[in-house]
Amino acid sequence: MTGPVLPLPVAPTPLELAPTMGSWSDLVETVTGCVACTELATGRTHVVPGVYPDGADVLLIGEAPGAQEDASGVPFVGKAGQVLDALLGAAGLARDRVAVANVLKCRPPGNRKPKRSEMATCTPWLDRQIELDHPAGGPPGNM
Repeated sequence: MTGPVLPLPVAPTPLELAPTMGSWSDLVETVTGCVACTELATGRTHVVPGVYPDGADVLLIGEAPGAQEDASGVPFVGKAGQVLDALLGAAGLARDRVAVANVLKCRPPGNRKPKRSEMATCTPWLDRQIELDHPAGGPPGNM
């Protein structure tokens, strides 16, 4: 005897989950488990949610993690990170006072350019990061 066929549960999307994240650590924990972009989720080593030092003065946003970022789980540690560090130094900004995130939280295979659909899927995470930890305590959107 068989019972009724029940639909499989559907995992919430970043668009549904991101606004519910009450803190940076909540968001990091949730984004780390994201599998919304199957190709990115299956090919990644680490999710790269970003870093937000307490009292950050500036938020810098990149496109997507590269190979070294995927290996470490930390944004801007490869060649782009070296360039960033040099530019920050020239501007008189300490790296530990700069928040850094990417639009995509997972490395695209072969460092290819992110697809529009991937950027659209990941954007709610970034939007929530900006809302949670906007630099220098100013209102969101006034960076």
